[in-house]
Amino acid sequence: MGMIVGDIRDGLEGASSFFDVFFEIEVRILDGTSNTHNEEPARVTTIITGPRLPPFEDAYRGFQPTALRDPNGNVVGRLRHLQHVPVRPSTAKIKRELIKIEKKLDRILFSQWIPPDP
Repeated sequence: MGMIVGDIRDGLEGASSFFDVFFEIEVRILDGTSNTHNEEPARVTTIITGPRLPPFEDAYRGFQPTALRDPNGNVVGRLRHLQHVPVRPSTAKIKRELIKIEKKLDRILFSQWIPPDP
């Protein structure tokens, strides 16, 4: 869940924004892997510094300690700081993703296509 609170008349500059984050962390250890997760959301917040959405390059930070739990629900640690910085996607990456979507749509449409009667 997330929200942006501000005044649209000033281009949302100075608006506050937050997200509640749920995550899983896989840690590789000598005898395999260890998986942890949070059951309570970790909230990250930012102040939007410019009149743009999404707020690229504005760091979302969270400082509320969040319990890390093992698969049985036991607390095995705490996450003390969380940061996410949205970056503008590259046009090349967007084009690659659009090509993948187009190919999937072609397969779906072709599999449902019925040739006309002669």
